[in-house]
Amino acid sequence: MSSASVEHDQLAGHVRRCIAGEVQRGADDLVEARDHRRLPSGSLVPTTYDPSVLLTTAGMHPLKPYFLGQETPPHNRLTTCQKVFRTTDIENVGNTTRHLTFFEMLGNFSIGDYFKQGAVEYAWEFSLQVLELNPEDIWITVFEGDDELGLGPDDEAIAAWESVGVPRERIVLLPRSENFWQAGPTGPCGPCSELYFDRGVEFGTPDDLPGGENERFVEYWNLVFMEFNQDPVNTLVPLPAKNIDTGLGLNRMAMVLQDVPSIFETDQFKPLIDVATAHRANAAFDADIATWQAQGLIETGHPEQARDILTDVAARTPAGSPQFVEARGILGRAWKQTFFEAADKSSPQAREAIEKSLAEYKACFDAQPGGSVWAGLNLLALAVFASRNAIPTAVGIEPRAMALKLLSALDATPIRERDNFYHASRAEAYLGLDDLEAVEIHIGAYVRSDATPFFNLASTLHQFTELWQLDRQGAQGHGIIQALQAALLHGKKYGRLEMSPDQMRQALGADRPSEQQLQKILGAGGLARYDWLMKGLTSARSVGVISHAAQGRQGTGFLVRGGALIPDLGDELVVNQAPSRTVR
Repeated sequence: MSSASVEHDQLAGHVRRCIAGEVQRGADDLVEARDHRRLPSGSLVPTTYDPSVLLTTAGMHPLKPYFLGQETPPHNRLTTCQKVFRTTDIENVGNTTRHLTFFEMLGNFSIGDYFKQGAVEYAWEFSLQVLELNPEDIWITVFEGDDELGLGPDDEAIAAWESVGVPRERIVLLPRSENFWQAGPTGPCGPCSELYFDRGVEFGTPDDLPGGENERFVEYWNLVFMEFNQDPVNTLVPLPAKNIDTGLGLNRMAMVLQDVPSIFETDQFKPLIDVATAHRANAAFDADIATWQAQGLIETGHPEQARDILTDVAARTPAGSPQFVEARGILGRAWKQTFFEAADKSSPQAREAIEKSLAEYKACFDAQPGGSVWAGLNLLALAVFASRNAIPTAVGIEPRAMALKLLSALDATPIRERDNFYHASRAEAYLGLDDLEAVEIHIGAYVRSDATPFFNLASTLHQFTELWQLDRQGAQGHGIIQALQAALLHGKKYGRLEMSPDQMRQALGADRPSEQQLQKILGAGGLARYDWLMKGLTSARSVGVISHAAQGRQGTGFLVRGGALIPDLGDELVVNQAPSRTVR
């Protein structure tokens, strides 16, 4: 038996048991036996100036001076286990079974030595003999070419894979977005070829293929044929030598070898999660904290995770209790967000979301004697929206009867307690009766109140446009929307508004309602400020980002950008235009 075969047998037993460190040692031992010099992991913060990245995002980053020919490497064959951090993957973490931001990348590198054939042979040998993967479960992707770069299909890589026994039907051609690798907009780059492990149809569908956003095929190794320097963008200049840069995700390979559904169930994460779970199980359940966490998930664009938490809260709290009612109501909001984020509102998924939102709001409404006004208003708005847009629902709500019930409940509010929420609620209830005159009266009281928080104005505006679609209901409806927009623009006490390009004219300059209508809603003082804003801002572009100071607290507020909450200091109204202007 050859020494290489003995070496493979020894490594296979370690790797099959697969704690992640043993995978790393198996890789290191194999490539060192092939005359690769092992280097330590480089710093997460690049030690040399590199404007293309902030953090080390790949195993090749510390080696860039070697690839560019700026420095002489200690050896022409190298191997590392590099710690990397990819901020570009933050949005995927938790939404897939395979993404992390911080992880380790195993790599073997050739600087002017072996090229495509050698890289393919090493990867195939390691996959079959050390990792002991079934060759029939491995699929390959290669670069299909790109006219903009002036490159054709990577026939050399296809031939290399066929030479080690990969059948052509398991070699998939993919575009530049998938199989041309670069660490930044400029710098060393080249076509790449990726190895995918087929986890089976139970993780996807029979039609899935490598390269798509599916969980069936897991990319575990990328072989980059680094032969160009891209500078400027889309201009390729040959590097001093043809190089190899490979990266095998240590965490993903542990997931494959340990045959667990996700990276979070590997031996790197599971013990930590078990400790946290045991601690949580021993801690007292706090429905308020859990509900608060769920609201944060909704605000940051993760309604699915929020739904899981809220369902648990509702199951663990007494029916009719304040915590139960709040959880069911916010659960309705999470399903409502899922519905409005659906590209096709007629899809089965969208219809399920609006159906469940209605059901949760109804459960919240019915759980309180006399009904929860907040849940009832959302129930009313969703029911009217579904009716107007011909969306069939099983939750039977008669809008007029619901609107009258809500108005009756609001009538019971003592006069001294008739605050801004009271007026906003009556305005929305009157929408259910199509009484826009009454809506104008209550919105007027709402926007003129110094006690109306900035965020509440923004929330009302969103409800009136997204659900009630008032901006599509003639001049009177449009005038109500513009009054809310104007109140947002000059309401500096409770938040700030940043103006950015392209929608300001649409928001303020088009189809302006009559001065009589605006004065009726805003009052004379509000109209004067609105006129000033009209003159100063119609040439600016875009109602962009709304942020608000945390209600009832001083200091940090939040910037709402694309569904994400970003900390934001200050509470003045800011208008970004050329030149910029701050309204105080």
